[in-house]
Amino acid sequence: MQRPICTEFVFASSDLRCPQGHPRIRLLTPEEVFSLVARLPSPVNIAVLLVAATGVRISECLGLRWGHVLWRENKISIEQVFRRGEILNRTKTKASKAPVPMCESLEANILELYQQTEYGKDDNFVLASRDPERQTAIVGAEHERPVRQTSRNRLGTGK
Repeated sequence: MQRPICTEFVFASSDLRCPQGHPRIRLLTPEEVFSLVARLPSPVNIAVLLVAATGVRISECLGLRWGHVLWRENKISIEQVFRRGEILNRTKTKASKAPVPMCESLEANILELYQQTEYGKDDNFVLASRDPERQTAIVGAEHERPVRQTSRNRLGTGK
């Protein structure tokens, strides 16, 4: 069975509603997502691709452990979330627990990260902090704003 190459992203086909008083949200095209992913450092680039290709929440992405990657099925099982610095062994909704398919590009990037990481045990985070003192997801509260700003700067979208 051949998997899709991620020519479409969940966000590109979503109908997002903006709260009143907020600027219109502009969805990224697949080309823009790949351009952004190419400019971001690893593993932040994997997080961006994972969110764009599957539509998982960032809290679900950050709570992902290697044991949740179902290699034989080409899917990712969402089991927990990383929220406000801690892991919660639940998801926001029951629907969030459904396994999400990995497209070819996502699988290749996650596999490359898996092959390079020192933290490849099933209970290690996919997006593990490189700080040996911390066994947390890499993008915690102290990293969120710099990553968001770096992404905007590298895409040339400003603020």
